[in-house]
Amino acid sequence: MSTVHVTKVTKAGQVSIPQSLRRGFCDIGDALAWEQVGDALLVRRVDSPWEGLRRKLRREATRLGLTPEQAQAALEATRRKVFAEQYGE
Repeated sequence: MSTVHVTKVTKAGQVSIPQSLRRGFCDIGDALAWEQVGDALLVRRVDSPWEGLRRKLRREATRLGLTPEQAQAALEATRRKVFAEQYGE
């Protein structure tokens, strides 16, 4: 059985997403699509083609215990390696 979370709409029309629901569902800055379905609202994350890749990379870096700087350095090293393999430089 799912847990029901109650939040309020502010004067500015903003709604907070409870942390327990937000964790693993969306990150700061993510776009969300809202759709009215009968008397309910359906909320979905809107991913760009790159967003799914970014999420996977972030999860893997977290799993490996990498800092953002270490993850960036590893990504740049991999880019250089792939470029050298493709173009011989």
